[in-house]
Amino acid sequence: MRGKKHINERKLIRIIHEGRENRYHGAAISSIKVSFKNCLKSVYLLKRCHFGSRAHTPPTKTEKKMGSEETKKNPKTHLQLNPNWAQLQLKVKSNGLNKSSKHTKNPESETHNSILGKRKERLEAESDGSKPSPLTPINDDFSLTDVVAMDCEMVGISQGNKSALGRVSLVNMWGNLIYDEFVRPLERVVDFRTRISGIRPRDLRKAKDFPTVQKKVAELIEGRILVGHALHNDLKALLLTHSKKDLRDTSEYQPFLK
Repeated sequence: MRGKKHINERKLIRIIHEGRENRYHGAAISSIKVSFKNCLKSVYLLKRCHFGSRAHTPPTKTEKKMGSEETKKNPKTHLQLNPNWAQLQLKVKSNGLNKSSKHTKNPESETHNSILGKRKERLEAESDGSKPSPLTPINDDFSLTDVVAMDCEMVGISQGNKSALGRVSLVNMWGNLIYDEFVRPLERVVDFRTRISGIRPRDLRKAKDFPTVQKKVAELIEGRILVGHALHNDLKALLLTHSKKDLRDTSEYQPFLK
């Protein structure tokens, strides 16, 4: 059949090119057409058997043309996504919308919180009934109690390697301030140690002299329990002594040391 087809095709081409016309011309053309169609059918069947399904066969020119027309009409239906991939895309979109709605829910409150920062969080936690700060006074009692706490700040004198009293503060057992004074040292101050002491040059311009402050502090702590941290340094700066049994030094308190 294949050989016959080739013979008929050659004969037809020769007839057409040479311009010969005879009574067999029409019959030859019709026979060639029939044989050519039969060959195409056999090739198509062989391809189906080989690839297993029509989807694997390469598309013809007409199929390509039809496909391009369909994509022009419906461009969205050209690519069909895997259902799992489509589900994942929907989930990602929904999560993105939820996050954006959370961020855009209260922009004013967010900016307010960012300005106040951790201080606001701390204040809210305390207002919610949590444990109060030990630095907050319990009441408004400013009287002199049997227990007082003292703290002193030092400044540098001489070449800066010696310390002198620059400020002294005392609170009662309720945490309320009963005495707070800046002290003008007897010698010239060369280092105010502002980063640690908080004392600035202007604080000592109108400060009280050392003997006045020393006398007042001695009267306040006499016969009372004195609480503080490293009290020996504070008493040394004040040039005072106190009964050891009435000292409560946190630097020597074992539970704090642990």
